[in-house]
Amino acid sequence: MSLIYPQSHGRGVGAWKTQTEMALDFYRADILFHANYIFDEDVKAIAERGSSVVCCTRLTQVLGLKPAPIDLMIKHGVNVVLGTGSPMVISPNMMREIETTYNFYMYLGKPIEPVEILKMATVNSSKALKEKIGVIGEGYRADVVVLRLDIGGLHRMNDVATFIVKSACELNVLHVYVAGKRVC
Repeated sequence: MSLIYPQSHGRGVGAWKTQTEMALDFYRADILFHANYIFDEDVKAIAERGSSVVCCTRLTQVLGLKPAPIDLMIKHGVNVVLGTGSPMVISPNMMREIETTYNFYMYLGKPIEPVEILKMATVNSSKALKEKIGVIGEGYRADVVVLRLDIGGLHRMNDVATFIVKSACELNVLHVYVAGKRVC
Protein backbone atom coordinates (compact mmCIF):
# COMPACT_ATOMS: atom_id res chain seq x y z
CA MET A 1 0.00 0.00 0.00
CA SER A 2 1.44 3.37 -1.00
CA LEU A 3 0.74 6.53 0.97
CA ILE A 4 1.40 9.83 -0.80
CA TYR A 5 1.11 13.51 0.15
CA PRO A 6 0.36 15.43 -3.08
CA GLN A 7 0.88 19.09 -2.19
CA SER A 8 2.19 20.74 -5.34
CA HIS A 9 0.74 24.03 -6.46
CA GLY A 10 0.64 22.86 -10.06
CA ARG A 11 2.95 21.61 -12.73
CA GLY A 12 6.53 22.79 -12.55
CA VAL A 13 8.35 24.26 -15.52
CA GLY A 14 8.69 21.47 -18.05
CA ALA A 15 6.86 19.03 -15.79
CA TRP A 16 4.42 16.79 -17.57
CA LYS A 17 2.58 15.44 -14.51
CA THR A 18 1.17 16.80 -11.29
CA GLN A 19 2.23 15.23 -8.01
CA THR A 20 -1.15 13.52 -7.89
CA GLU A 21 -0.62 12.00 -11.32
CA MET A 22 2.84 10.79 -10.27
CA ALA A 23 1.44 9.36 -7.02
CA LEU A 24 -1.24 7.45 -8.91
CA ASP A 25 0.75 6.40 -11.98
CA PHE A 26 4.29 5.88 -10.71
CA TYR A 27 3.78 4.99 -7.04
CA ARG A 28 0.34 3.37 -7.52
CA ALA A 29 -0.84 5.13 -4.33
CA ASP A 30 -3.87 3.68 -2.59
CA ILE A 31 -4.16 6.53 -0.08
CA LEU A 32 -3.33 10.19 -0.59
CA PHE A 33 -3.14 12.63 2.32
CA HIS A 34 -4.43 16.20 2.45
CA ALA A 35 -4.71 16.84 -1.33
CA ASN A 36 -5.10 20.56 -0.71
CA TYR A 37 -3.59 21.66 -4.01
CA ILE A 38 -5.13 19.32 -6.51
CA PHE A 39 -6.90 20.06 -9.77
CA ASP A 40 -10.28 18.91 -11.06
CA GLU A 41 -8.57 16.42 -13.37
CA ASP A 42 -6.65 15.07 -10.35
CA VAL A 43 -9.93 14.41 -8.54
CA LYS A 44 -11.23 12.53 -11.57
CA ALA A 45 -8.01 10.50 -11.77
CA ILE A 46 -8.21 9.63 -8.04
CA ALA A 47 -11.81 8.50 -8.53
CA GLU A 48 -10.93 6.39 -11.59
CA ARG A 49 -8.01 4.75 -9.75
CA GLY A 50 -10.19 4.01 -6.72
CA SER A 51 -7.71 5.61 -4.32
CA SER A 52 -8.77 7.21 -1.05
CA VAL A 53 -7.93 10.67 0.29
CA VAL A 54 -7.43 11.50 3.98
CA CYS A 55 -8.32 15.13 4.73
CA CYS A 56 -7.44 16.98 7.92
CA THR A 57 -9.49 20.17 7.96
CA ARG A 58 -8.17 21.56 11.25
CA LEU A 59 -4.57 21.13 10.16
CA THR A 60 -5.43 22.78 6.84
CA GLN A 61 -6.78 25.79 8.74
CA VAL A 62 -3.86 26.02 11.19
CA LEU A 63 -1.29 25.88 8.39
CA GLY A 64 -3.27 28.28 6.18
CA LEU A 65 -3.48 25.83 3.29
CA LYS A 66 -6.01 25.81 0.47
CA PRO A 67 -9.01 23.68 1.48
CA ALA A 68 -9.14 20.22 -0.07
CA PRO A 69 -12.02 19.99 -2.59
CA ILE A 70 -13.95 17.50 -0.47
CA ASP A 71 -17.25 18.44 -2.12
CA LEU A 72 -15.82 17.72 -5.57
CA MET A 73 -14.23 14.47 -4.39
CA ILE A 74 -17.55 13.26 -2.97
CA LYS A 75 -19.32 14.25 -6.20
CA HIS A 76 -16.87 12.11 -8.21
CA GLY A 77 -17.10 9.14 -5.83
CA VAL A 78 -13.69 9.46 -4.17
CA ASN A 79 -13.50 7.71 -0.80
CA VAL A 80 -12.74 10.60 1.57
CA VAL A 81 -11.59 9.85 5.13
CA LEU A 82 -11.23 12.37 7.96
CA GLY A 83 -7.91 12.45 9.78
CA THR A 84 -6.80 14.48 12.76
CA GLY A 85 -3.54 15.91 11.46
CA SER A 86 -0.18 16.01 13.13
CA PRO A 87 0.02 15.95 16.94
CA MET A 88 3.09 18.19 16.62
CA VAL A 89 0.82 20.95 15.26
CA ILE A 90 -2.68 20.31 16.71
CA SER A 91 -4.14 17.92 19.24
CA PRO A 92 -5.73 14.86 17.61
CA ASN A 93 -9.46 15.12 18.31
CA MET A 94 -11.90 13.50 15.92
CA MET A 95 -14.96 15.16 17.47
CA ARG A 96 -13.46 18.59 16.78
CA GLU A 97 -12.35 17.46 13.30
CA ILE A 98 -15.92 16.45 12.46
CA GLU A 99 -17.39 19.76 13.67
CA THR A 100 -14.69 21.84 12.00
CA THR A 101 -15.16 20.07 8.67
CA TYR A 102 -18.90 20.72 8.78
CA ASN A 103 -18.53 24.39 9.75
CA PHE A 104 -15.59 25.14 7.43
CA TYR A 105 -17.21 23.80 4.28
CA MET A 106 -20.52 25.45 5.23
CA TYR A 107 -18.60 28.73 5.54
CA LEU A 108 -17.01 28.16 2.13
CA GLY A 109 -20.48 27.73 0.60
CA LYS A 110 -19.74 24.07 -0.16
CA PRO A 111 -21.77 22.31 2.54
CA ILE A 112 -21.23 18.63 3.18
CA GLU A 113 -24.15 16.59 4.49
CA PRO A 114 -23.70 15.54 8.15
CA VAL A 115 -24.23 11.86 7.29
CA GLU A 116 -21.43 12.13 4.70
CA ILE A 117 -19.09 13.65 7.31
CA LEU A 118 -19.89 10.82 9.74
CA LYS A 119 -19.05 8.32 6.99
CA MET A 120 -15.75 10.14 6.44
CA ALA A 121 -14.98 9.73 10.15
CA THR A 122 -16.05 6.09 10.39
CA VAL A 123 -16.96 3.66 7.60
CA ASN A 124 -14.81 5.19 4.84
CA SER A 125 -11.66 4.12 6.69
CA SER A 126 -12.63 0.49 6.10
CA LYS A 127 -12.40 0.91 2.34
CA ALA A 128 -9.22 3.01 2.51
CA LEU A 129 -7.33 0.58 4.72
CA LYS A 130 -8.91 -2.56 3.24
CA GLU A 131 -9.72 -3.64 6.80
CA LYS A 132 -12.95 -4.82 8.39
CA ILE A 133 -13.38 -1.74 10.60
CA GLY A 134 -15.68 1.26 10.83
CA VAL A 135 -18.91 -0.72 10.45
CA ILE A 136 -21.07 -2.57 12.92
CA GLY A 137 -21.49 -5.91 11.23
CA GLU A 138 -20.56 -9.56 11.25
CA GLY A 139 -16.85 -10.09 10.65
CA TYR A 140 -15.93 -6.49 11.42
CA ARG A 141 -13.74 -5.47 14.35
CA ALA A 142 -15.99 -4.19 17.14
CA ASP A 143 -14.77 -0.60 17.53
CA VAL A 144 -17.70 1.38 18.91
CA VAL A 145 -18.23 4.76 20.56
CA VAL A 146 -21.42 4.94 22.64
CA LEU A 147 -22.79 8.47 22.94
CA ARG A 148 -25.08 9.78 25.67
CA LEU A 149 -28.23 11.32 24.27
CA ASP A 150 -29.19 13.18 27.44
CA ILE A 151 -26.33 15.72 27.48
CA GLY A 152 -26.32 18.93 25.48
CA GLY A 153 -29.85 18.60 24.13
CA LEU A 154 -29.09 15.59 21.93
CA HIS A 155 -32.33 13.88 23.02
CA ARG A 156 -34.34 16.83 21.59
CA MET A 157 -32.86 16.55 18.12
CA ASN A 158 -34.85 15.04 15.26
CA ASP A 159 -31.67 14.47 13.27
CA VAL A 160 -29.09 12.72 15.42
CA ALA A 161 -26.42 12.77 12.67
CA THR A 162 -26.65 16.56 12.42
CA PHE A 163 -26.35 16.96 16.17
CA ILE A 164 -23.34 14.65 16.38
CA VAL A 165 -21.58 16.56 13.61
CA LYS A 166 -22.45 20.04 14.87
CA SER A 167 -22.53 19.67 18.64
CA ALA A 168 -21.37 16.39 20.15
CA CYS A 169 -18.26 16.54 22.29
CA GLU A 170 -16.28 14.42 24.73
CA LEU A 171 -19.01 14.89 27.36
CA ASN A 172 -21.37 12.87 25.16
CA VAL A 173 -19.02 9.85 25.07
CA LEU A 174 -20.30 7.21 27.47
CA HIS A 175 -18.12 4.24 26.45
CA VAL A 176 -15.46 3.37 23.90
CA TYR A 177 -14.88 -0.20 22.73
CA VAL A 178 -11.85 -1.27 20.72
CA ALA A 179 -11.89 -4.77 19.22
CA GLY A 180 -14.89 -5.49 21.43
CA LYS A 181 -13.15 -4.55 24.69
CA ARG A 182 -14.25 -1.55 26.69
CA VAL A 183 -11.37 0.91 27.03
CA CYS A 184 -13.28 3.88 28.40
